[in-house]
Amino acid sequence: MAGIPFRGIGAWTLFMIVGIQSRPTSTATNPTEREAALERSGDFGGAARALEPLLASAPADAALNAKIGSLWSAAEHYENAEKFLSKAVEIAPGERNYWLSLGEARIRGQQFHPAMEAFLRAEKIDDSDGKAGNGIGACYFSLGDRDSAKQYLQRAAARNARMIGPRHLLGRIALDEGLFDSAIQQFKECLQLDPRDSESQFRLGLAFRRAGSPEEAERAFRAAIAEDPLHLGARMNLGQVLNLMKRDSEGLAEIEAHGKVARNKQILTFATASLRLDPSDAHSRAVVGSALLNLELYGEALAQFREALRSKKAPVSALVGAARACAGLGEHNAQLQYAQKALTVLENDPRATAGELELVRGLIAAASSKPSK
Repeated sequence: MAGIPFRGIGAWTLFMIVGIQSRPTSTATNPTEREAALERSGDFGGAARALEPLLASAPADAALNAKIGSLWSAAEHYENAEKFLSKAVEIAPGERNYWLSLGEARIRGQQFHPAMEAFLRAEKIDDSDGKAGNGIGACYFSLGDRDSAKQYLQRAAARNARMIGPRHLLGRIALDEGLFDSAIQQFKECLQLDPRDSESQFRLGLAFRRAGSPEEAERAFRAAIAEDPLHLGARMNLGQVLNLMKRDSEGLAEIEAHGKVARNKQILTFATASLRLDPSDAHSRAVVGSALLNLELYGEALAQFREALRSKKAPVSALVGAARACAGLGEHNAQLQYAQKALTVLENDPRATAGELELVRGLIAAASSKPSK
C-alpha cells in the first residue's frame, strides 16, 4: 500500500505543493472525462465532485462509490472518503480492495482503531500479498504496540518482497530499540525497492548517526535532501552531524537552511490549502511560487508562476517571480521578457514602490547583459 502512513511524508508533501495545477480548460461534458482531467491535474476533490452526479442513476455501484471515496482520501477530505468507501463495502462486503482503501483513508485521517477494523476485514478475505497485514501493523505501530506491530509487519514483508511499507516500519522499530544494524538493513532494503524514498534515506542517516558512522550519516542525509529539499529533519540532522565532525561553518549553514526551509514550508502549507479549495487562485499560486523561489527550487517555482499567469487576475508578483526564476535557471531571454512585462504593469500602477521598480529594472539590465542558456 502506498500513502503517507507507510512511506513518510516528505516526498508526498512536495508532490502536493508542486502538483496542484489549474482547473483544466477542457470543454468535455462527459463526467468521466472531466474526472480524468482533474485527477491528472492533481485536483482530486474536483475529480470526486465530477463523478458524484453519476450516483443519482447508479447509487448501488460499489466501484463508483469506491472510486469517489479514494479521490476524497487523496484530497485529504477524510469524512467524505469515509462516507463513500463505507458505502462501497456495504454494497460489496466481499471486495477486499474496498476494505483496503477504507483502511488507508482511515489511517491517513488518524482513525487507527477503525482503520484496523477495515484491514482485519480485508485480511479475512485474503492476505496472500501482505497488504492487509501491513495496514494492521501500521495501526499497531501508530498506537504504540510495537510487539504486535512487528508480528504483522514481519509476516507482510515475508509475503510481499516488493512492498516497502513493512520494511520501513520495521526499520523504525529497530532504530527505536537501538538495533542499529537491523535498522540499517531494513532501510537499505527500502532503498533497493525505491531509491527515491527520501524518508528511508533520512531514517538510514539517523541509524548511521546513532551507530557512530557520521560520514555514512552525512551521505544519507544529503541524499534525502537531494530528493526532498523540504525535508526539515534531514537538514537539521545534517547540520548537527557536520558540527560533530568539526565542520562548523558547513554545519551552521545547514542549520540556517533548516530555518529558511521551515519558514517557507509553513507558507507553502497555507497557500496550498487555498489551492486545494480553488486551484485557479492565481494569488495563492504566486505565493507558492515565491516560497519555492526562496528555497532556490527555480524550475518548480517557474512552473507555479506560469500557471498563475494563465489567469487574467494574476498579480504582478507572478511576472517578477517568473523573471527571477528564469534568472536562477540561466534562461535570460525569458527573464527579459517577463521583467519587461512586469515593468510595463508597474509603471502604470500608482501603488508601485520605488523598490519594486528598481528590482525589475535590475532584472532587465542583468538579462540584457548575459547570453541565455
